[in-house]
Amino acid sequence: MLARYSRCATGVDNDSAVIDFARRHNAASGALFVQGTFPETAESHWRFDCIFCVETMEHIPYEKQAAFIDAALGMLKPDGRMFITTPNESSASPPHVGVWTEAKVAELVARLGEHIVKRGWFSNSQPVGMLDTPSTHHAWVLR
Repeated sequence: MLARYSRCATGVDNDSAVIDFARRHNAASGALFVQGTFPETAESHWRFDCIFCVETMEHIPYEKQAAFIDAALGMLKPDGRMFITTPNESSASPPHVGVWTEAKVAELVARLGEHIVKRGWFSNSQPVGMLDTPSTHHAWVLR
């Protein structure tokens, strides 16, 4: 979908069925779809204006989340942004292994301080943008 609004787009997923579906239904978009895991699959020369990490962090073990975020931030172009949505601890369900609890959020705020552009909330039931009041998902913008 993002390829419709940009010069180019790259999607990464470790599920071959997801990649096959994306390729079949978006062939005309010019988007690149890569099967693998991030950041391991990422090319060292990749640089992005925007990185969308939607409903991903909860699938990454806590001990790997810092490396994931650092790798993504390192691939942003100057003035680039990383957008993250992830369920909060009250709305997550198994098999999630890295749900952002209050303690995890406090740790991330302390570690990522200068990279945080905005923190808020997102609701799948009311997808109108970033909310200022707590909802089902965390929504962050990083630089």
